[in-house]
Amino acid sequence: MPVAVLSKTEPFQGLPAKLPAGFTAQDIESRWPLVQAAVVGLQPQTPQIMATGSDHYIQVSQPDLVIDATRLVISRAAANR
Repeated sequence: MPVAVLSKTEPFQGLPAKLPAGFTAQDIESRWPLVQAAVVGLQPQTPQIMATGSDHYIQVSQPDLVIDATRLVISRAAANR
């Protein structure tokens, strides 16, 4: 199954005031790139597209980037039929 990973470059905005015990906003920020890299590693040739200037809500700040990534995944899926 083809996938594309869109990655934010800006900090999360609006994290809940109360996080799970033992977690801080900095913990989440520092682990996020590791999680993104793990998803990229799940499937060969998975692109990681950096959404420069975006926080977690890339679909709001850069909808064209999301549309392009969706088209890429659809075209790769069609090619694998």
